[in-house]
Amino acid sequence: MKDRRKGITEAVSFFSCYGAVCLILLIGFRPVPGAAEEAKPDWLSTQSAAYPADRYLTAVGSGENRRMAEDSAYAGLSRIFQAKVESTARDLETVLQQSSSGAQGTGPTRVQRSLVLQQMTVVSTDKILENVVIAETWEDPDDSRVYVLAVMDRGRSAAILHERIRILDEKAIELYHSAGGGFTPSQDPPGRGKLSMVRDLHGALRALVSREALNADLQVIDPTGRGVQAVLSLAEVADALSRFLSDRFRMGVAASGPYAVRLQGAILEGMTAEGLVVSAPPDRGEAADEPVLKEMDLMVRGDLRLESLRLQGRPFFRWTVRCRLVEPASDRVLELVSRSGREGHLTQAEAEERAIRAALEAVRGEIVPALARTILGGDSG
Repeated sequence: MKDRRKGITEAVSFFSCYGAVCLILLIGFRPVPGAAEEAKPDWLSTQSAAYPADRYLTAVGSGENRRMAEDSAYAGLSRIFQAKVESTARDLETVLQQSSSGAQGTGPTRVQRSLVLQQMTVVSTDKILENVVIAETWEDPDDSRVYVLAVMDRGRSAAILHERIRILDEKAIELYHSAGGGFTPSQDPPGRGKLSMVRDLHGALRALVSREALNADLQVIDPTGRGVQAVLSLAEVADALSRFLSDRFRMGVAASGPYAVRLQGAILEGMTAEGLVVSAPPDRGEAADEPVLKEMDLMVRGDLRLESLRLQGRPFFRWTVRCRLVEPASDRVLELVSRSGREGHLTQAEAEERAIRAALEAVRGEIVPALARTILGGDSG
C-alpha cells in the first residue's frame, strides 16, 4: 500500500513538472503584442527617413497585388499635382475670357476652354509621372495585401521641367514673331498668308498653355513653390489670335441642297463655338454670291442629302452630309469631311425630321471640329 502511494506521488510530480515545462514553452512561443507592427516599414505611416520631404515627393499605394498597389501610388502622386493644375487652369480661363471678350464680346471659345482644361491635364499628368519610381515594396503577412512607396526626386524632376519650359517658351516666341508679333499692320508679313498666321498664333497659344501646365507642376515640385516667369504673355497671344480671327480673317459658308438653310445654320453655330468668325452669304442662292465668296480667305461648302427607305414596313431615311474647306482664290480643297447615318420612325415626316437632326448634330459635333483643326493647325477641341 505504501509503495502504491509512492508511485502515485511520483506520477503526479512527473505530470506537474511536464505541465510546467509545456506552459513555459507556450509562453515562450506566444506572439508578443506589437511584434508584427514593429516589422512594418516606416513609410506606411510617416515620411520615410530614406526619402526626406525636402528632396522627394512620395505617395503610398496598396492593393491585392503589386500592379494594383503601383496604380494606387501613381494616383496618389497625381492628386498632389491635380489641385495646383486645376487652380492654374481656372486662372488661365479667366485670362482667355478677358482677351476674347475684349476682341469679340463672346467670352472663351470651345477651342480655348479645350486648350486649358484638356491640354493642361494631359501635359501635366502624363509627363510628370515619367519621373516616378517604385522605391519600396512590402507585403502584409496577415492578409497578403501589397504596399508600395512611389518616389519622385524633386531635383531631377525640376531640372527636366525647366528644360521643357525653356523649349516651349522658345517655340511660342518663334511662332508669335512669325505671325507678325501680334501687331496688326495694314499688310501681312511678306510670304506669310493669313491661314499661316492663324496657325502660328494658335500654335504659340498652345505652347504657352503647355508651359503653364508644366510651370504649375514645377511650383509643386520646388520646395519654395517658385516657378519660371513667362517671357511671352499668354493673354497677349490670346488677344492677338482673337483679334486676328475677328478683324482680318474672313471665312464664309455656303450650303446647297433642299436643307441648305438649316445646314448653313449648323455650320455657323459650330464654327462660332470653335472661335472662328464666319459670314453667311445673302439668301440669293450660292451661284449669285460667288463674287463675294471669292473674296473670302476660306470657305466652308456643305451639302446634306436624304434617301428615303422602307425597312420592315417602316419609313427610314439615310442621310449623308459633306463639308469641304476651300481656299476660294485657288479653289483648293484643304479638307473634306463627311458623315452618314440612318433614322426611322412610325411616320414619314418624323423619320425625315429625325434624319435631319442627326445630320446637323454630326455637323456641329464632328465635322466642324475636324475643319477647325485643319484651320488652326492642331487639335481644337
